[in-house]
Amino acid sequence: VPVRNPTMPRVAWCALFILGACAQISASPSGKPPILAVNATSHYDAGFQIGTAMKDMIVERFAQDHNFQTRLLPFAASEQGAPVVEGFLSRAKASFPQYVEELQGTADGAGLSFESVFVMNLREEINALLDKPFKEPLSCSDYSVLMLDSSPPVALVSHNEDGSDISNNHTYMLEVVIGQGHTFTAYSYAGEIPSGAFGWNTFGVGFTLNYLQAPTLLGGIGRNFISRWLLDASSLEEAVGRASSYQPQATGHNFQIFSIGTSSSPPAIVNIELAPTGAHVMPLRSNATLFHANCYMFLNPTPRGAVPSYTGEQPWKCIDNEIDSVGRMARASELPVPHDVAGVVAVLGDTENKDYPIYAEPGVPNADGRATLNSVVIDLVQGTASVLYGNPKLLQVYHKFDIGK
Repeated sequence: VPVRNPTMPRVAWCALFILGACAQISASPSGKPPILAVNATSHYDAGFQIGTAMKDMIVERFAQDHNFQTRLLPFAASEQGAPVVEGFLSRAKASFPQYVEELQGTADGAGLSFESVFVMNLREEINALLDKPFKEPLSCSDYSVLMLDSSPPVALVSHNEDGSDISNNHTYMLEVVIGQGHTFTAYSYAGEIPSGAFGWNTFGVGFTLNYLQAPTLLGGIGRNFISRWLLDASSLEEAVGRASSYQPQATGHNFQIFSIGTSSSPPAIVNIELAPTGAHVMPLRSNATLFHANCYMFLNPTPRGAVPSYTGEQPWKCIDNEIDSVGRMARASELPVPHDVAGVVAVLGDTENKDYPIYAEPGVPNADGRATLNSVVIDLVQGTASVLYGNPKLLQVYHKFDIGK
């Protein structure tokens, strides 16, 4: 596929010919995401460096994704689908032109058409629109623990990043600084704007997220642009406001937005459920725990309105009765309530329910084809994020990042 923009800035070309001078990639063993450090002059340049460094992985993922090749791309090129995709693009350009430039850079760096990269970034929105919806694995589980009155205080956000087996070995970690701005760190799927998984920045603000099923709104904005916007938030309040107030969003999402503890403010965790109809925002009170999967627990995604606020009791319940999440949440309710890192990874690593395990080992069949790609444990007291590989209960730390530095 020809490169769309042959007149790239000089600094972008250096990413192509002198990779070490711009983007620096740390090699990784199989099954562990490589880490790419990007120092860019612009959003386009950041995307171009990522696309260039990760070209082989991006191209391979796009080529091997059967649903993308046989359903999403044909829909985007069809008489029915082309106006839908163009509508998403025009809204993205109007609200987030800088992030569209990042995607353009990624496409150019990887040697792919912008259209194909943009469609990949709309995979969940388009899947929900098709006459015979594709059953994407409903992926990801989170366990948040906020016990500020304990000694020592505990504030943890832990997350299993699940996907399909095709996504295994098609992800990477990014550490990005653009111009003289802040640095953000994010887990990214090859060819997608960061992040559809988790990330944080040097303001000490970050998030993990879970996909939620809601009817796709054709007049909304794609979910990936919202999560990318959160990586540029300078405070917890700004991040919560961005996630909850931008309407309409095209589909559903669940965020655990957090901020690390400082000398002037304690750690904080805010759970947000989003749908095209609105948002439910719930700051976790001290001495609270919350397990969240891929179902609505508080917000009714179809008619406008919300259910009563969470009070902390178990077992947790799904409003939409999403069967995979029901199975994971029921199992989590049976396990001891965690009070530390060992406790949360014991839950995230549980495999007792063979059909709907909390930890879904790649290559081992389960009811919906889900695979846990990586896990992360974020310690808001220590200001660290440990990315894990394999079953999280083994605490195999691939890399520990300092948040807010």
